[in-house]
Amino acid sequence: QAELQRFLVRVLSHPELADATTLSTFLTADYTVWEAAKNKDMNDFSERSAGEGGGDEDEEERHLKATTAATTANKGGFTSFIGKAVGKAKARLAIAGGMEMEQTPDDAIFEELEAYVTQLDTNIKILAKESTSVVSTTKTKSESLGHIGAAFASMGEYRLADVSIKTNSAALFARLSEHFTYFTRLAAKEQVDQEQYLDTPLQDMARDVQALKLAMQQRKDLLYDYTRKAAQGKSKMNQLDRLKDTPNANPDKISLWEGELAMLKDEGMGLWKQVDVISKRLQRDIERFRVEFHEKLRSALEKYSKAQLEAAQNAYNEWQRMAANVAPISKPKLVPAESQDENKEDEAITASL
Repeated sequence: QAELQRFLVRVLSHPELADATTLSTFLTADYTVWEAAKNKDMNDFSERSAGEGGGDEDEEERHLKATTAATTANKGGFTSFIGKAVGKAKARLAIAGGMEMEQTPDDAIFEELEAYVTQLDTNIKILAKESTSVVSTTKTKSESLGHIGAAFASMGEYRLADVSIKTNSAALFARLSEHFTYFTRLAAKEQVDQEQYLDTPLQDMARDVQALKLAMQQRKDLLYDYTRKAAQGKSKMNQLDRLKDTPNANPDKISLWEGELAMLKDEGMGLWKQVDVISKRLQRDIERFRVEFHEKLRSALEKYSKAQLEAAQNAYNEWQRMAANVAPISKPKLVPAESQDENKEDEAITASL
């Protein structure tokens, strides 16, 4: 839905389509409403041409009626979703074009919250992505160490005419194979610890931040809707005032527009109450979120640090044992042949004396 809404925003932002009011009706109306909207366009055009007080109702107003009829008839369905998406897109385009968003008493608070959540979302996504990369790297490391161990195991012997012959280094290679097999198990356990104490908690926290972003966006969407509804109410009020100032204005039309204006005010009041409710809930929940998020991150890193220390200590001990196995063996000191001959001559002289 989010991708579709972004697509609709791009479509409605196109210079050739931004003012095409029939596009929104086309996206939202069923066949019956579509035909009624076309007929209504022709009737409204005739009324404006005749100069009968209704000339103040612009194309946007006619589009609103057609869209409202379509979304009401298809409430809860795909058409309703499209209608809401188009409404939000048009509201955002209007705001981007210069229409001011309706102000609330909590604007300063939510400006700070939005900056906090945006920064948090950026960084938690990096942490979640890189923690998954760390797990993948450790898995590759475990597999590579296993291959090294297997290679050492086969280096100590070779086959000749179906006879297995061990080399002089067979015992050393066997010990090296055992060491690297142990390193493989250590890396496999490290991978499990990374998934349990680092990757999984970070992925959960990333989802928590996304939930908070959705709640913030819900408030913003409601404020968009309220802004749009308030703008429609002001436009309708101006049209009604002009209609009342028109000589021989149609009383039935005045009554109709007054009813529509009252409906817009009621809908706007309902949206404002929703904005107020979600604003208070967010302000109440955000502090709890900060504390819980901090504790989740602290606890996860504490467990991960302990697991890493244990893994590092086990690896250090095994490297120590391996270093001892590959240390050079001291050989007996060899005496040069000339020195041996001189010693024999000295012994012969001593014997004769």
